[in-house]
Amino acid sequence: MGGAGFDVGAHTVDHVDLGRCTVEAAESEVVECGRALVRIIGKPIDLFSFPFGRVDNIRNETRQAISAAGYVALFSSQAVWSALAQIRMIFKDGKLL
Repeated sequence: MGGAGFDVGAHTVDHVDLGRCTVEAAESEVVECGRALVRIIGKPIDLFSFPFGRVDNIRNETRQAISAAGYVALFSSQAVWSALAQIRMIFKDGKLL
């Protein structure tokens, strides 16, 4: 798929709620998912989407771990973060605020 023009992003290994698990478990989920995808498609993975996207499912420590793992953009059903520019865009009812 990556070779066919699709962007491939990580989403955790076990679809855990990163807002409720330990920071260590979140780091493992994030890193191992990216490693597995690199093995499959042979290209770096720089996009990450939270499995549970409400604000209470996204902790600052988890966002830092995701950025440290090399992802440059973080997505959820509620927001998009650019790890490079530290920009946060909020969506409501499908519209950018």
